[in-house]
Parts: sequence; C-alpha cells; structure tokens
Amino acid sequence: FANVGVEVDDAIIMSAALGGIKLFGIIIVFFAIDSCGRRPLFVSGFYLMAISLCGLAVADHTLNVALSLVSTLACMVAFSFMGGFWVLVGEVFTLGTKPIAAPVATGMLFAIGAIADA
Repeated sequence: FANVGVEVDDAIIMSAALGGIKLFGIIIVFFAIDSCGRRPLFVSGFYLMAISLCGLAVADHTLNVALSLVSTLACMVAFSFMGGFWVLVGEVFTLGTKPIAAPVATGMLFAIGAIADA
C-alpha cells in the first residue's frame, strides 16, 4: 500500500483491513455456499472481480489512491467469492485417493501462497 501513496502507518492499517476483508469474504462464502451454490457465487465473484479490476485500471490512469484502495479490497472480496475451490479440492479426487490427495493439494495451495507472498 505504501507504493500507491499511502503513508507507512496507514499502510499497516490497510494491510490489516485487507486481511479482515479476506476473512469477511470467506465467512460469507462459508455460510452461502450450501444455500446459494458454487456456481452463483463463482459468477458473482467473477463480475465483482471484473468491475474491481476495471476500477483499478481507472485508478491507475487517474492516480486516484482512494479508488485504488477500494478496488483492491473489492477484488479481495470477489476472490473470496470465487474461493469455492476449497470445496472443490475435496470433490476432485476419487474416494480411494481423497484421504491422501486432498491434504497434499491443500498443503500445496498454502505453500504456493506462502512463496508468492514472500
């Protein structure tokens, strides 16, 4: 966040807000995935992500810091809506391979995320 013009102290707050927004989105998906279904959540996440990325493009072109921050947070919520992949990890594998393959796949997701964040 410091790279887009936010002061260092405010960047720490925004990073915490980003984590809170991710948690908020995951909680929404956790409760809504059974009642709404994966496809409607995925489609709504897709449209929200497309709109937020367009907002990021406009913010980059106009150098609007506020729009950049709002678009980034909206993109994180959209990614959470599309995050039904945690449910899909358990459904991809057959019953014989699921006890071993699902934890390995989940561990790989976490490891790749940790490498990407580093």
